[in-house]
Amino acid sequence: MNWVETKDGARIYVTGLLTNRSPIAWSSIEFECRFFDANGGMVDAANSRAYVTMRPSDDSAFRAVVVPGVASNEYRSLKIAVSTARNSKGGF
Repeated sequence: MNWVETKDGARIYVTGLLTNRSPIAWSSIEFECRFFDANGGMVDAANSRAYVTMRPSDDSAFRAVVVPGVASNEYRSLKIAVSTARNSKGGF
């Protein structure tokens, strides 16, 4: 979790590595980011999307960009999870 001041205000950059452990290729992957304070209380949440196709057993680096909702000193930890993804072989 990296804080950056941009010309449009503060941004949080969350980076990581996504690994597909399923036998299905996934695309249009959406992440849910939850941010917590020092006491473990959730202080903010955001969704971000990765425009990649993940084949079975592949991995891919990602970066989620979040506009913070509270002061930077409130953020201590985060949890990120895939909230939705589309079967890349499926229809629209």
